[in-house]
Amino acid sequence: MDPGQFDVALLNLAFNARDAMPSGGTLTIETENIKVRGRSGSTREGVPPGDYVCVTVSDTGAGMEEEAQRRAFEPFFTTKAAGKGSGLGLSMVYGFARQSDGHILISSSLGEGTSVKLFFPRAAKDGGATFFSPQDVAQPDLSRTGNVLIVEDDPLVREHSAQNFHALGYTVSLAASAEEALVMLEADPGIFMLFTDVVLGAGMNGLELALEARRRRPGLKVLYTSGYVPGEIGFNGALVPDAEMLRKPYERHELIRKLSDVQRGGAPGG
Repeated sequence: MDPGQFDVALLNLAFNARDAMPSGGTLTIETENIKVRGRSGSTREGVPPGDYVCVTVSDTGAGMEEEAQRRAFEPFFTTKAAGKGSGLGLSMVYGFARQSDGHILISSSLGEGTSVKLFFPRAAKDGGATFFSPQDVAQPDLSRTGNVLIVEDDPLVREHSAQNFHALGYTVSLAASAEEALVMLEADPGIFMLFTDVVLGAGMNGLELALEARRRRPGLKVLYTSGYVPGEIGFNGALVPDAEMLRKPYERHELIRKLSDVQRGGAPGG
């Protein structure tokens, strides 16, 4: 698996557990080898038979109602108060698990806590086992990498994006707002691509940021990301020419495809 994305997934689960225990409690992280045998033996719902490493993150917090458990991995679904969560954390963990040929299960009881289990195919002791997924085959060419400016106001989503770009060979600069991004753009002429969320916090949104960034740096490549669509709240305006849109949540092969589309327009820096 990708170690950076695993770090982010574990942090997401730990932060969710922390938020479920505002008055305190116990966070437990466990690992174990598990053999899923199918109907005749040890079973796990939706997990095919095989040998797995299981990572469990559990808490003694408020717990979740049945409907919340059913919808937990849906993009933008959250039980947190407005402004306290994007609803992307668990969906990104789900996407990472599936991208790694793994599985994820959640169980919870109101007033007793929540447990999330990640199942990953267990490699042979000699390290010779390799697991492939369809997106590993015939990926677009990303030979032209460079410094990408990532603009995202959610710190966990920002870190997740950074790990994805690092894994593809890019260097990364991070900004939490449009204003911060413009300062960094002026200070670093080596930035050749802007990867920005459309709906940012206070100040300019991603569409306005891209317009201003292109005015200052006409050759700048732009890739937007958003869970919203044109016309929805916070997403009013036109995309800059030659830009692409990547819908959240996304898997790495989708990011690779969009990066390839953006970069076909010319060499880094225009």
